[in-house]
Amino acid sequence: MFNSNTGRVRIQGGSFTSILGDVHYYGRLDELERMSVKGKQKALDLLRQHITPGAFHDSDERYDPPKCHPHTRQAVLRKILNWLNDPTYCQSFLWLHGPAGAGKSAIAQTIAEICHEAGCLGACFFFCRTALLRNSKTHLIATLAYQLTLHLPSIVDHVAKAVDKDPSIFSRNLASQMKALIIKPLNDAVKEADNTSTWCRRPVLLIVDGLDECNGPKAQHYILQILSDCAQCCILPIRFLVASRSEQEIREAFGNEYLASQTLLIALDDMYHPDDDIYTFLSSRFDDIRSKHPYRRTFPGDWPSADILQQLTTRSSGQFIYAATVMKYIESRRHSPRERLDVILGLSNPGDDAPFSELDAIYNHILSSVANITPVLEILHYMIRYDCSANGIRSVLGYTWDDIQLLLADLHALIDVPDMVAGSGAVDSNPELSFYHASLADYLADPSRAKEFYVLPGNLHARFAQIWIKFSLSPHKAYIQPFHNVSYHCTQATLTPELVHELSRVDMMKIYGCTWGGVHKIFEWLKNQGTPTAERLYHNQLSHFADCMRGYIQCYPPDIQVYIAMILGLPEPVNSPAFCSLLALSGTLDETSHVTGILPEFLFGEPAHRNPVEEFTCVMFNLLTGGYPDLPEKLVEVPSPENWYALVSYYVAKLIIAIHDRRRQYFPSLIQLMNDLVCKALINHELADFLRRNKFEIVDVNSNIVGIESISNMEELVETVSAYVQKCDSVAGGTSQ
Repeated sequence: MFNSNTGRVRIQGGSFTSILGDVHYYGRLDELERMSVKGKQKALDLLRQHITPGAFHDSDERYDPPKCHPHTRQAVLRKILNWLNDPTYCQSFLWLHGPAGAGKSAIAQTIAEICHEAGCLGACFFFCRTALLRNSKTHLIATLAYQLTLHLPSIVDHVAKAVDKDPSIFSRNLASQMKALIIKPLNDAVKEADNTSTWCRRPVLLIVDGLDECNGPKAQHYILQILSDCAQCCILPIRFLVASRSEQEIREAFGNEYLASQTLLIALDDMYHPDDDIYTFLSSRFDDIRSKHPYRRTFPGDWPSADILQQLTTRSSGQFIYAATVMKYIESRRHSPRERLDVILGLSNPGDDAPFSELDAIYNHILSSVANITPVLEILHYMIRYDCSANGIRSVLGYTWDDIQLLLADLHALIDVPDMVAGSGAVDSNPELSFYHASLADYLADPSRAKEFYVLPGNLHARFAQIWIKFSLSPHKAYIQPFHNVSYHCTQATLTPELVHELSRVDMMKIYGCTWGGVHKIFEWLKNQGTPTAERLYHNQLSHFADCMRGYIQCYPPDIQVYIAMILGLPEPVNSPAFCSLLALSGTLDETSHVTGILPEFLFGEPAHRNPVEEFTCVMFNLLTGGYPDLPEKLVEVPSPENWYALVSYYVAKLIIAIHDRRRQYFPSLIQLMNDLVCKALINHELADFLRRNKFEIVDVNSNIVGIESISNMEELVETVSAYVQKCDSVAGGTSQ
């Protein structure tokens, strides 16, 4: 309102109407409405104070950033550029996701450079968890807004006006910053553009890389929500390329109604044949080493071989981070590439070197984010050693599927944890988990790399022994493998209190029945521990085991019990000729003898369908070769070494006399065994009387089946028997010794 007595006032432009002396102005007053150049500059300076230049795609802070090697990632790059340029793609968002080290940042950097050259890159923000100003959401909006003012000069005045109007805008939440610094300036500039302006019709690309490296899952979710608001409210066609790991909060954000319908997903998986690209990358980098490295004259012409390149490709598991880390280590100009390649291949010791330091830093960071690491490490080691199926983890480790998903929620960068409901809607009752990084197993097994996440082998074996014992005690889990695993882990375990408790509950006969020789390893391991606890557990379990075995043996016919006593009392090594002959001798036992019972039905079938002699031989062989300490005297009353040779000579002589034609294959070994035994036997008049009465029958009955090659052995036996009888006859009184 202007008074009529105001004096000279000069107004240019616009229109006004005078009604009863009042003056109303409609239109634009440049002097009143437009910011001064000084005020505009002040606002832009304030904006610059709240940006993070290190987050730009071409910042010096990110010097030599990762980017796609020439002739690699062609399919992925082509799909992203098609999404940006092809109007048939209606999605405002493209989510490039994959495991740690898959090459997401390299792809984002390459796209940024391509689009910058093409003039369609609006802004970038490359998050980094280790960079102070690039690991939080604080400067995200200001940084994007500043870059947009450089790309779109038409919005500069509008952004400056917003800052001038509210200099504290940078302390407000992201939603307010987004609205004031990006959405409103863009929309106002588009509305002011004339029909000849083309900039407002071309898509503008905004790249947010490494969203998972922004501190806090809630912040990551919030950022996507704000970007979603921008896409919905802006008149200008904006495209958001978001690259990140598939973390839980980020997955949930992309699953909301708007983003789910407006997002093109690109998963860096096997569909894009990463192994081919990695092989190309490795070949090219080795070409550079062969042509430029100071040691290049020392390389053989075929170094490295195609097999080694393929081996490195396989170890990469489709993840570029492994290949890039390896090559950075090998191509050091201060070291021999050949020697360093040998370190990578495990052919030489790295010494103080840390060839996988970059990869280890990723593993350490991801595992550090896990709240309950103990069960997670248990699952990881189980997957590495045994089984990656959900059913295996559930049944053996005792976790439900919900438990598994919750425990591994922070490890989606390392492990593929599929949903039970597939994309087709079908329910998979046993989804298969898988590792993105094969090298994770090497990391966990190396204390210098895993550090606080390293589990001592003895403790790890103790834990797995406990797990398999519990599993074997379940009544519906009666099959062989758990018992093999119990034996394997026990013999390499540290005897922890928890393992002692579980071992005191386990039935050693079950382990014996399933593994034959496995249980003796547990007994030997317990005996060698050298602690009172281990000794007490050893004697308790051995006594129980012997009681069970003795119960079975006492059910055998008398002749078999004698045979068992002979074998268990063998005073010679188990690999001696006498031992081998005694095993062969078991084939002469009566096949109708009942020798079943030691081995369980689920391993050898129903007793009626077994070969009792074959089973008995297996059991005896196992008992003897197993080396069960302190066991023989607990099973049967074995003969003393002084009487053993005479007793066995008597038994073998009876078998030679009674042998049938269908057992003729045993006769040569029996002759040799009989000769060896009688030579070592002490004076025993009962044996001498038997041999005196039957020596002619031995020759007469069997001479027709001996075979020419055994005639000399038979003649030697006759001489040995004759000499033994004469020695016994020469001793007056004749009591057995």
